[in-house]
Amino acid sequence: MKFRFYKQDLNPSINWDITENPIFDTNNQEIRSFKAINRNDNGTLLNVCKKTYTPSTNSYFTDKVQEIAEFTGFKLNGYEERKNGKQVIAYLENPEVIQIAQEEHANFIVLGNSHDGSTSFFSGSGNIMFRCSNGLTIATAQAMKVLHRKNAKNRIDELANHYKKFKEETQKTKEIIESFEYVKMSEKQKQDFTYNLLNTPKELEFADFSPQRQKQINLLSKSIEEETDYFGNNLLGVFQGVTHYTSNVREIAEPSFINVLGSNADINRKALNLSLELLNN
Repeated sequence: MKFRFYKQDLNPSINWDITENPIFDTNNQEIRSFKAINRNDNGTLLNVCKKTYTPSTNSYFTDKVQEIAEFTGFKLNGYEERKNGKQVIAYLENPEVIQIAQEEHANFIVLGNSHDGSTSFFSGSGNIMFRCSNGLTIATAQAMKVLHRKNAKNRIDELANHYKKFKEETQKTKEIIESFEYVKMSEKQKQDFTYNLLNTPKELEFADFSPQRQKQINLLSKSIEEETDYFGNNLLGVFQGVTHYTSNVREIAEPSFINVLGSNADINRKALNLSLELLNN
């Protein structure tokens, strides 16, 4: 697999956890309504939050990941740590290759949590196209807190329900993306899509844009042309052009495996919303 960020930042385990510590003012008086969340290996500050906030530990998170891996038979590819550990993500790879629009994809259960309050426990469905390594994750709001129940039957029921929802989300994503193939796109529509995605005023001339914006437009347009040459002048080619751009072309300081978080994930999410608007109009 040639995905640019494939396994680049994935670790086989998370070998640290969090500690909760008091905060003191300049007079060395404890600020009783707040606490600090730190790493226990190097002391890095991850969050300052109210004392009523109950964080989820890495050990709890990894236990839940292992439970899901054992239940589903998916292979744990590894963990990604973002922002010095403020966000942690696990990737479980489906042993079965899936097909979307006649293309083979690696398929993942994506599980994540944060220590800075940016996300709660979340799960989602992620895919990487083998042909050109385009990566896409559809994260859901589904929480994993239900999996902490001690009753064995309840735990198995919730694991089964979690897996069922993942399968449903994967199938839904497949059907949506495949439906894009039937929406034809003219050159003007492809340009409008590009400008909308980059928040670029369509009434301006290309020469009026900054060199940086011209470069963004050119790179995205090139990715879209590459994918529409393959899939045809349709919405499928345009959408895959965006995932090609975010997965293989656009350079950012902290990329995320299969674009689960960060600005590339935001671009993919916006492209999906724009595509759905075109599909439904």
